[in-house]
Amino acid sequence: MEILFIAINAKYIHRNLALDQLQAICFERGINCKLHESNISQGVRDILLSCDFESFDHVFFSVYLWNEAMVRELAEDIKRIKPDIRLFAGGPQAYSRPHDYLPLFDGVIMGDGEAPFASILDAPEEPKRWLRVSTGDHITPLYFEKDLDRWPAPPVMGEHQILYYESSRGCPHHCSYCLSAGTPLVTRDLSRVKEDLTRLVDAEVKLVKFVDRSFNANLKRALEIIDMIKSLDRGITTFHLELTPTGLKQELLHALNDARRGLFRYEIGIQSVSDEVNLQVSRHFKKANYWPDLERFMKEAPGEKHLDMIVGIPGSTKENIEESLNALGELRPEELQLGFLKVLPGTPLGDHAKDLGIIHGSRPPYEVLGTPDLSFEEIKFLKRVERNMDLFHPDSIPFTLDMLLSRYTTFDIYKKLAEELPDLRRATFARRLKALESCFPSDLTKETLELDYLRKRRSPRSLFFPERFGGYEKGRVVYEGYFDGQQLQREPVSIRIDQKLSLVEFIGRGES
Repeated sequence: MEILFIAINAKYIHRNLALDQLQAICFERGINCKLHESNISQGVRDILLSCDFESFDHVFFSVYLWNEAMVRELAEDIKRIKPDIRLFAGGPQAYSRPHDYLPLFDGVIMGDGEAPFASILDAPEEPKRWLRVSTGDHITPLYFEKDLDRWPAPPVMGEHQILYYESSRGCPHHCSYCLSAGTPLVTRDLSRVKEDLTRLVDAEVKLVKFVDRSFNANLKRALEIIDMIKSLDRGITTFHLELTPTGLKQELLHALNDARRGLFRYEIGIQSVSDEVNLQVSRHFKKANYWPDLERFMKEAPGEKHLDMIVGIPGSTKENIEESLNALGELRPEELQLGFLKVLPGTPLGDHAKDLGIIHGSRPPYEVLGTPDLSFEEIKFLKRVERNMDLFHPDSIPFTLDMLLSRYTTFDIYKKLAEELPDLRRATFARRLKALESCFPSDLTKETLELDYLRKRRSPRSLFFPERFGGYEKGRVVYEGYFDGQQLQREPVSIRIDQKLSLVEFIGRGES
C-alpha cells in the first residue's frame, strides 16, 4: 500500500493530531506513507498540484467544519484524474453524515480512527473485514476506542506549529451542541502520559494544547499531570489546558501557584452566566456553585486565561448576552471570546433545531442566524461586537482597556465601537488605535494608547507625541508621558519600554 494523508488545517501553525496518529501506525508497521500538510488559506488547485497524489493508491482525509468544502472539491478532482484511487474520510463532519460522502469516498471511518484504519491496512481489498468503516453497501455504528495506550505515539513534528495532545478522549458532559457530548471518557495511563510529554518537552515544542474536553473533569488525575509537567519544565514549553468552571477547586489552584509563569495557560468555557440558558443545551453548571472559585482562579492562577461565551443558545437574549459579557469582562481575562453557536449535524441540538425555531447556515460552519429570542439583526450587530473584540483584545491594548473598564462596562465599550467604527480588519495597528481614540476622545485616552502602541511596536515611532521619544537605554525605548499606569500626572513620567518582551516600566513619577 502507498498511503497519502492530506491535512487541510485551519491555520499554518496548527497540526492535525488525527492524521499524525494514523501516520504513526504506518511507521510502526513499515508501510510507506506521506503526510501532506496544507491550510485553508491555500487554494484547492494549489493543494491538488502539490500533494503528489498520483504516486499513491490510498488517500485519507480528516474532515472538519473549516475544511469540508475544500476536502470534497479536492477529492472530486483527484477521482477525475485517477479514478481507481481509493479515498477515505474521517473526522466529525464525515462520520456525522456518511451518506453525503459515500458517493465520492470509498469508505467513511466512523468515530475514533485508529482501529478502523488498522483494519483497512490488514485487508485493503476486503471491505467486509473493515472495522466500523461505512461503505456504499452499509452504514456502521460509531466506534469508540477503549484503550488509547495500545497505539504508538505520533511523531514530534512541526517546529513552528501548535502540537496537540490528548491524555483522555471523550467527555463526561452532555452539552447538546457538541459532537463529543456524552461520548465515553477514556484515559491514557499516566506512565504513558509522562513518556509522551517528556518527548514534547525534550523537543522544545513551544506550545502544546491538551485536547481533553475537560482537563479537570477528574481533579485527582489533573493534579498528577500538572505535577508531572512542572517536574519536566525546561522554561520553553507552554501547555494549554481546557478547564470546566465547576472544577476550579482550591487544590487545583494550589498545584498551579508555584508553576513558572508561562508554563500554563487556560481556556474556560462559560457560554452564559444564566443557569436557565445553559440548561437549554444540557449544561448543568450552576453559577452560584462555580463563580466564587472562578473569581479566585482568575485572580491567582499564573498564566494567561481565556474565557468563552456563546451567542445563539436557545433562550439567550441580547440582554442576557450583555449581562454575560459584562460579568466575564469584570474578571479581566487575557482573552474574552464571543463565539456563535454552531448547529452541527449529528448533535442533539442539530437534530431538534427546527423544532426549537433555530435558523442556521445551510453549510459549514452551520452558524446560528436567528432564534425565537435573538433576531438576525441582533446577531449581525453582535458579529460587529465580536469583530471589535478581536481587533481590540486585552493583550493589544492593556493600558487603554484597563482605563476604559474603570469607566464603562465591557459591553458598552464594544457596543460603541461596533456602532461608530467601520470594518478595520485590514487597517494597520496605528490606524485602529487612532480610530479607537475617536470613539473615546480625551487626553487620558491618548496617553494610554501611546503606551499600548509603543509596547507593541518594533520601532520607536510615536503615535500621538513624537516629541517625547528619548532614545534607547540598554536596548529599551525611553519615553516621557503623563500617565503612570494608574492616572494622569501634571508632571512628566519617565517610562522604559522593552518592545521585544512587550514590557513597560515606570521609572519616574510625576505629580497627580
